[in-house]
Amino acid sequence: MDKKRIVRGCIRGSLMVLALAGCGQKASSGGEAPGARSGLLTGSCEVRPPVPPVFEPELEWAWTGSDVMPSHTNVMMAPVVVDTNGDGVPDVVFNSYAGENYISDGILRAVDGATGVELWAVTKQEHRVRGASSIAAGDLDGDGRVEICTVAQDSRGLLCFEHDGTFKFRTVGPGNNWGGPSLADLEGDGQVEIINGHAVFDHTGALKWLGSDGPGGTTNGPISFAVDIDQDGKLEVINGRAIYQYDGQPRCVNTDIGHGLAAVANFDADPQGEVVVVWSGYVTLMDDLCQSLWTMPIPGGGVGGTPNIADFDGDGQPEIGVAGTDRYTVFEADGSVKWTSTMRDHSSNRTGSSTFDFEGDGRSEIAYADEVRLRIYDGTTGAVRFEVPHSSCTAYEQPIVADVDGDHNAELLVAQNTTCGFGSFAGLRLYRDRKDGWVNTRRVWNQHAYSITHVNEDGTLPTHPATAWLSGFNSFRSNSQGSPGTSAFAAPDVRVSDLTATCDATTWTLTLQARVRNTGDAATSAGLKVAFYQGAPASGGQLLGVASLPQALPPAGEASATLKLTTAPDPSARLWAVADDDGTPGAGRELECDEGNNAASLDAGPRCAPSPSRTWVRRGDLLLPRLMHAAALLADGRVLVAGGFNRTAEVYDPLGATWSATASTLVPHRGHAMTRLADGRVLLVGGSTRANAELYVPALGEWRAAGLLHKLRYHPTATLLPDGRVLVVGGATSEDGGGMLGSSELYDPAHDTWSLTGTLGTARSRHTATLLPDGRVLVVGGVDGSGNSLASAEVFDPATGSFSPVSATRVGHGVHTATALADGRVLVVGGLAPGVPSAASAELYDSTTDTWTTTGPVRTPRRAHTATLLPGGEVLVAGGYHPSTGILTTAERFDPVSGTWSDTAPMNVDRYGHTATLLGDGTVLAVGGVSNHDSASTESYSP
Repeated sequence: MDKKRIVRGCIRGSLMVLALAGCGQKASSGGEAPGARSGLLTGSCEVRPPVPPVFEPELEWAWTGSDVMPSHTNVMMAPVVVDTNGDGVPDVVFNSYAGENYISDGILRAVDGATGVELWAVTKQEHRVRGASSIAAGDLDGDGRVEICTVAQDSRGLLCFEHDGTFKFRTVGPGNNWGGPSLADLEGDGQVEIINGHAVFDHTGALKWLGSDGPGGTTNGPISFAVDIDQDGKLEVINGRAIYQYDGQPRCVNTDIGHGLAAVANFDADPQGEVVVVWSGYVTLMDDLCQSLWTMPIPGGGVGGTPNIADFDGDGQPEIGVAGTDRYTVFEADGSVKWTSTMRDHSSNRTGSSTFDFEGDGRSEIAYADEVRLRIYDGTTGAVRFEVPHSSCTAYEQPIVADVDGDHNAELLVAQNTTCGFGSFAGLRLYRDRKDGWVNTRRVWNQHAYSITHVNEDGTLPTHPATAWLSGFNSFRSNSQGSPGTSAFAAPDVRVSDLTATCDATTWTLTLQARVRNTGDAATSAGLKVAFYQGAPASGGQLLGVASLPQALPPAGEASATLKLTTAPDPSARLWAVADDDGTPGAGRELECDEGNNAASLDAGPRCAPSPSRTWVRRGDLLLPRLMHAAALLADGRVLVAGGFNRTAEVYDPLGATWSATASTLVPHRGHAMTRLADGRVLLVGGSTRANAELYVPALGEWRAAGLLHKLRYHPTATLLPDGRVLVVGGATSEDGGGMLGSSELYDPAHDTWSLTGTLGTARSRHTATLLPDGRVLVVGGVDGSGNSLASAEVFDPATGSFSPVSATRVGHGVHTATALADGRVLVVGGLAPGVPSAASAELYDSTTDTWTTTGPVRTPRRAHTATLLPGGEVLVAGGYHPSTGILTTAERFDPVSGTWSDTAPMNVDRYGHTATLLGDGTVLAVGGVSNHDSASTESYSP
């Protein structure tokens, strides 16, 4: 999405409900965006080449395991793509296994193709499968749903299952290992047969016949299939070097070559097909009478994997792709080598590949994964267009190209495992083009030996399948351009129609809702982003938030995107909604036939805020309850909260009052400190069983190691100095107290180093450290090793790297607060001390005279509370604990001018040990803490 054409809105209904609909307003006219077809006038919606020549695959989803049989995460076979549940969205069915046992004890699973979320798994011991074996799926019994067949764990026969994983039947032998079944209606009578090597079974699993040339395949098992190779109107079974009639009578056997793995296409001018057989390090092309036309060795050696066939270079002649041990090779139709490329498959040297013209430009690409890399090759030259790390202790697996998520664009599906230790990737990965620029293809790939015409898109098997090479598909293990009824270049066209803004006067939540329609010819991807703005986005409007449509939006489909705001935008400002917009300028990912009609606006939004100030309002709950955590305000106005009895971290967005998970810390922390550095990163120190420190990088949403402190510290302080370094002071050696530390350290972000600096006169923990106007740091109070509150105070001078004593407070303070006031004084409030007077005391420090003065006592004694300097200069003190009153909800404000305290509205939830962060709009966000009611709650205070 870019250069969107704008559809304006209007106000409709009451003050609290505004809508864009039925107002007689029309979309403004405009020229076509780049890539849009003039054919739009004829009703088509396509994006044809040339499009921007950028090949940008990205990971759409990864399946890395399940709560069901969680150890079975490895995949070493080619998955199939079929719709198992009839919801119109393809699913992925595959065998998984645990550890290195790819022979037995495998689990058959199915996941949703759009999301990668697991649908079902077959866990009964008697229905376990061979982990590395292949799968075939199709409607065996005519019930309108696919069935799935694969190899039993003992290799003696096949197991077949219903569409939902329910066991259906088991065949007798012969056995198979890495190979697997194929499906076809051999006799053209509407009854589907199951083909397993040289064995053919009927749709109930009863054996019909065994071929005379043995199981076939490599030593790891056969993959046979059916095709009308001689154009007599009857299907033949191709099993490597052998060809059988539909009734099991041998048509021919090429005894000049060994058993191997096959593919079929047409390589000459006659209508009969030819068979490519890969066997024992050789590639043979034989005709429909099993006569060898040529035999060539596989460059680089190796047994050789399943061949794939397509016109790789657009010259009108098919080529053959074969992987060996060290080389991937493309052979011309005459057996000459077109090109080779270095790869590595020392595990099996039997892996397969698939071919597809991703961009619809007449030049095919080849997808291949070896032990350590997934690559997409240019079919003409062998140049690597894309590669990423991969791991597999290989078998017969091959990448699959299909419309896996149902969005009318091709995706690339890859299996992976950690069995041989080549990498850490296990499970499945689905790749798509970053802008969904890959052309449309079928929503099915139902077996390893896949050919376009042998299976219908709904998983049924044709009674009389068309011959692929006579139907424009002279290929094998390659999918089609386009799908039934849909152009290969079909594109979506998303538009925002109705836009409404509704205020809930009980919670003061503003709900923005945009109705999104797809008027194009192809579906969008699931997760289409819709951004909401205050002011025109093209003129620098403020992003309010982004919502998503969870499901793919089919042609003529529509759905609503909803965004809830607890802080309403200016009611006088125009509101905008833009489809296919994640809030980043020019970052829309859908390649549409009209890129100029994605936005709509409202003339104004409702006022949605309580009129009184000085109130607390509940905000979105944390994803997890938290106490002994830490919080930091990020440079973009969001709030990072991390740690507290777990490794997780989350980020609060004030615009939507929502929490979202971010990367977890490297190790657990509690009783730690966090400080935002000058460059926007956040330093986390202490609170761990190790002396490690971490840095959070907001731009990447990830944590990185920040070296080791010289001392393990719980409840230290961390203060940002004017020169950008961070001073870490004191703390305890264990979570329960232990020894108190007198040491301090400096962190230099520029060099990522820690260095010891001055030593405190009195070791302490749970103290405060406050930056003074002159750049020195005031350290006050805390507790000593006996748990006594300290009255001593010290000042650190960065110029000398030393501490010096200053005047002591009137009473001891620990677990207290210290706040730098606007006039340079420091306010110390409450804390842990003998008797109520100290917990209620408040003192002011003047660094210019080194004096403490008592100011008005707080109205409610407290410790483990928070104190926040408000924009007007007052200090908000909230929550805390006292033995006589328990956990507090009360809050009060200190006026530095009068030196007095006044009550303000209490919090909605009692809490202590929480955090309080001043937000960019002047409100204060209180988060988590110990509570009798809700440690996951958050709320904000409006001054």
